[in-house]
Amino acid sequence: MTSFTASEIAEITGVKECVIRYWEEYVPSICPQRDDAGRKLYSQNDMKKFLRLRHLVYVDKYTIEGAAARIQQEVNGTSQAPQKNQDVNTEKLSEDFSYINDELLKVYSLMRQHADDRK
Repeated sequence: MTSFTASEIAEITGVKECVIRYWEEYVPSICPQRDDAGRKLYSQNDMKKFLRLRHLVYVDKYTIEGAAARIQQEVNGTSQAPQKNQDVNTEKLSEDFSYINDELLKVYSLMRQHADDRK
């Protein structure tokens, strides 16, 4: 299972590590484990939530509280259905987002492997 440190999450999402730790406080479903040295390790699922948070806060202009509530709704399966007059195909957007996220994680794994090989 792939796990990420806070600094790796920060690098991938493009936000500072202190922001990652701040956001973690607002989303109860982000549950990092600790390694033997006591460092927090985030799951791939946590990574997806951080990427979603970043999108909601920086692109959709949600507050952190609003973004956290939206993610919790999505996790619980209680997010509101789109309005009938809304032209956005949310299912397609979700598929696109998942694809992009998976591709970014593959690139990151390759970069990480390459860095390990150089040691």
